[in-house]
Amino acid sequence: MPHKNQPWVIIVLGLFFFIIDRILKYLFSHQAIEDSFFLTYTKNTGIAFGINFPKDFLIIFYFIIALIILALIIWLIKLLTGGKYLAASLIWLVILGAGSNIIDRIKFGFVIDYINLHIWPVFNLADMMIAGGILIIIYINVFKNSFSRGYWP
Repeated sequence: MPHKNQPWVIIVLGLFFFIIDRILKYLFSHQAIEDSFFLTYTKNTGIAFGINFPKDFLIIFYFIIALIILALIIWLIKLLTGGKYLAASLIWLVILGAGSNIIDRIKFGFVIDYINLHIWPVFNLADMMIAGGILIIIYINVFKNSFSRGYWP
């Protein structure tokens, strides 16, 4: 966990992952990277794992996602001002990951995925930021009894 006087570490690390994801998406969208065993350019027109839904559903879904991100931003500010830096760093990762995928959705009409493990649908670094942040939040709250240790408000 970053020291309470070093919240900039959280910001810089999250931005680093965000920038790497944006650079990789740019390179793939401009065919600057060739497909390889672990890297495969994929246009994800659906939602998670490429699941497709009717367009009317997606409009409602994206509106709900926008509201969730707004709530996360408000929560992030509350966590930072309250000195809850572990919680803030995890929420920051989720926000940046979602933001990167939203940029794709607005710019291209789909999300660029590129990591291919061949045992799972193709995904990207932003997906890892979202899933990783959420899974660590769940782990801390379920297995570490974090409420009693003061990680969360």
